[in-house]
Amino acid sequence: MPRIGDKAPAFVAKSTQGEINFPSDYKGMWKILFSHPADFTPVCTSEFMSFGKLADEFERLNTQLVGLSVDGLYSHIAWLRTIKEKIDWKGMKNMEIQFPLIEDITMEVAKKYGMDEVLAACRYYIEKTGRRVIFEYALVHGVNASPEHAAELAGRLRGMQCHVNVIPLNSVEENALKGCDERAINRFMQELSDRHISVTRRREMGDDIEGACGQLRRRHLEGQL
Repeated sequence: MPRIGDKAPAFVAKSTQGEINFPSDYKGMWKILFSHPADFTPVCTSEFMSFGKLADEFERLNTQLVGLSVDGLYSHIAWLRTIKEKIDWKGMKNMEIQFPLIEDITMEVAKKYGMDEVLAACRYYIEKTGRRVIFEYALVHGVNASPEHAAELAGRLRGMQCHVNVIPLNSVEENALKGCDERAINRFMQELSDRHISVTRRREMGDDIEGACGQLRRRHLEGQL
């Protein structure tokens, strides 16, 4: 598990721009490897469009962006095409995402990068600012949605001034990962609540436009966007 000051774990992965050998492909550049919960979600879409708008600024700073999620390559490509051809947000349209987006269905890349340093940074931020931290938690059946996972999450967050926003994953054909049923979602949230972790389910954001995980993708395939 890497810590601040350690070398970034190397990996080879498929992306929307072909195979990536990270970080050697970007030798001599600053690298920003970032992840998002799922393609075709409203928040992730707005973040990617904002990054796309800043492409020239990142280039001026000699900085390479590399995106990552558990979605498959076909889902990535369809999502980026939708952003370019059909999304108009805050004056941004025809936005072409020029940085690579990695397929990490097996989570092999994600597992190379731990959470301890991130959580330590969150605790430091809370201590210095007095502000609460909100964690977005994408709930995936068979991956991170069991009561045992909830107990582990609660243990990691114990004593932290924070809130967990649970995001149920909607199943899509291109991705073998599946969402959870209502019983599993409620049980996961109850496990957190019983351990005194503030938790809500993200329903309001995007539900009125079917913008939750996977729904925007379905509307794209049905030609409704």
